[in-house]
Amino acid sequence: MPNSTHGGPPEGEAWFVAVPDSRRPTLTFGAAPLDNAPCAVTHPSGAPWILGSWRNGQLQLLTSGDLTIALLGTFQLSPLVQRIVEQSRSLDDLTKLHDYISGSYHLIACLPGEMRVQGSVSGLRRVFYSTQSRTPVFGSRSDLVAAATHSTGQADVGWLCARLIYPPSPRFLRTGSPWSSVRAVPPEDFALVREDGGVETKRRWTAPDGTLSIAEGADLVRRALESSVEARVNLGTGSLSADLSGGLDSTPLCFLLARSGGAPFMLTQAGADAENDDARHAVQAAKFLPGITHKVQHSSDLPGLFSSAKTASVGLDEPDSGFRNRSRTAAIGAELRHNSRIFHVGGAGGDEVLQPTPTHLYDLIRSSPRLGYHRARALRARRPLCKRSDLARFLANNDTYPDWQRSQLQSLSQPMPRHMLGSWGVPFRAPPWLTREGFRLVTSYIEDNASITPFHPCRGQHDAAESIINAGRVTRLTGQTYGLEGIQAEFPFFDDTVIDAALSVRPEDKANPYSFKPLIREAMRDIVPSEVMGRSTKADVSREVYDGMRTSRDDLLDMARSSMLNDLDLIDSNRLEDAINAPPNPNEHPTMLNETLATQAWLYARAGTCFGDRR
Repeated sequence: MPNSTHGGPPEGEAWFVAVPDSRRPTLTFGAAPLDNAPCAVTHPSGAPWILGSWRNGQLQLLTSGDLTIALLGTFQLSPLVQRIVEQSRSLDDLTKLHDYISGSYHLIACLPGEMRVQGSVSGLRRVFYSTQSRTPVFGSRSDLVAAATHSTGQADVGWLCARLIYPPSPRFLRTGSPWSSVRAVPPEDFALVREDGGVETKRRWTAPDGTLSIAEGADLVRRALESSVEARVNLGTGSLSADLSGGLDSTPLCFLLARSGGAPFMLTQAGADAENDDARHAVQAAKFLPGITHKVQHSSDLPGLFSSAKTASVGLDEPDSGFRNRSRTAAIGAELRHNSRIFHVGGAGGDEVLQPTPTHLYDLIRSSPRLGYHRARALRARRPLCKRSDLARFLANNDTYPDWQRSQLQSLSQPMPRHMLGSWGVPFRAPPWLTREGFRLVTSYIEDNASITPFHPCRGQHDAAESIINAGRVTRLTGQTYGLEGIQAEFPFFDDTVIDAALSVRPEDKANPYSFKPLIREAMRDIVPSEVMGRSTKADVSREVYDGMRTSRDDLLDMARSSMLNDLDLIDSNRLEDAINAPPNPNEHPTMLNETLATQAWLYARAGTCFGDRR
C-alpha cells in the first residue's frame, strides 16, 4: 500500500515532483534536497513516488489491486469514481474518470512498471518532465523539474525566442519550456511512462460538439459550477475569499459561494479610469449578499501597472503575459493574507469559457446561412477596422488546420492584420524587433513543434479550446504570484467539467449580439438577481496600461537593453526601445510589445540564478 506523510501546513501554491517506481534517483531542488519536502507519498514498494507541498485535503489516494491513483489539488468525486477505478485494467482506462471528478487537480497513477501523469485541460495545472536522468522526473513546475535534474543553466533559446510571438502561447509552445532538458505535456494529453522507462504522450481530450440549446447547456453549466464551488468550500472552510469584480464571471461565483456558506470576505479593485464601472456594479451586487465583508481597493492604494517591473517576475517558472499586473496581484495577495485568507476564488476564464470566438462564424454560415450572415454583419459592426473584403476572405477561406499553420509561418514577418481574424484562430506574428537570427530560430522552432490535429474538426470549437488554454496559461502564473504571498488561488471556470459543459452549447447561442454572455445569465437565473446580471459593459484598462508604461519606462528600457536575447543578438534593442518610447495609439493595444517585455522581465528576474548572470 502507498504511504502518505504530511509535514505540516505549507503556505501558498501546492507543488509536486513525481518519479516512477525504480531505483531511487537523487533529486535536489536548488541547494535543498527534495527529500526534505514537507509532504511525500511512497509507491507500494516503499520507494519515493511524489514529493512536494500541499495542504490537508488536497491529496486523495485511490487503490484497486495493483493500481494506485493520487489526486492532488481541489476536487470533488462522484460516487462512481471508485467503481471506475476498480474496473480499470490499464492506465489508459483512467481517461473515463474525466467526467466524474469536479474541480482542478493533477492525476498521478501507477501500475507495476508504468506511471500516468496529467494536469487539467485548461493548462491551469500543467505537467513537465525530463528524461535527462536515469529515471524520468515529472513535476507541476518546469523550474522544479529543471532543478531536480540539475539542468537550470540549460536554456532553450528557441523556445524563449518563439515566446515573443503574438498571440501568447500558441500551440507549438506547449511541448517546451524555458529549459532545453524539460518538456511539457500538452494539456489535452497525458504522459505515460512505459515499462522500459520511455515516456510518451497520448491524447485524452477533444473539445465536445457544440450541439446543446442554451437552456440545456445552462443547466449543465450551473450544476458544474455548483459542484466546483462546493469543492472549494469543502477545502477552505473559514479561510475563503473571492474576487467580486462586478462582472458576469466573478459575481456569479460569489453568489454560489455565499449559498454554500463560503467566502465571507470579498474584494473589489476600482479602476483608475472614471469610465471603469466595475466597482459600482460590485457594490450593487454586494447589497444582495448579506453576511459578507466587502472591501473596495482603490487604484491609488495599489501599485500601478508595470511597477517593480524588474522584480515582478521573480518566483515564476516561465514568462508571464500578465506580468504588468504582477505587483498589483502581489499587493492583493498581501491584503488577503492580512485578513487571514488562505484560499482565494477568482473569475478568470469566464470570458473564454462562456463566449465563442469569431471563427465559429465559418461553421455557422455553412449550417445556417441566414443566421450566419446576420451574425457576420454584427461582428463587422463591432470591428470598425474590419473591411467587408476582410470578412469575406475570412469566411471563404477553406484551409485545413495544417494548411493554416503553414500559411501563418509564411506570414510571420508581416504586420498583424488590423481585423485580427484568422481561419482557425487569431493570426500569429513575430515582433519587428526580432533580428534575422532570431527569426530563423523562431521559424525553426515552429516547424519542429507544429501540431497537425485540431482540438475539434469545427473551427469554432477548436479556437474556443485554444482560447481557453491560452488564458489558462496566463492564469496559472497569476496563481503562482498569489502563492508567493501564501495564498492558494482557485479559478472554477477553468475546471474540466465546467469547460466541457460550456463548450457543449451551440456557439451561436452563446454569441447572441443582443445579450451579453447569455449562457451565464441563463445558468444563474434563479441564483443571481436580475438587477445584478443586467450588466452589459466591460471595463477597459488601456489608459492604465499606457500610464503604467510611462511611469515605469526607465525600468522597461533597462530590461530591453540587457538580457540573454540581446547578448545572443536575437533582438534589435534599438527597435525595441523605439516601441517602448512610442506615444500611445488609441487604435492599438500594446499586446505584441507586452509579450517581449514579459520575456525580458522574466530573464532579468532569473539572471544570476540560471542561464548565467547577464545584467
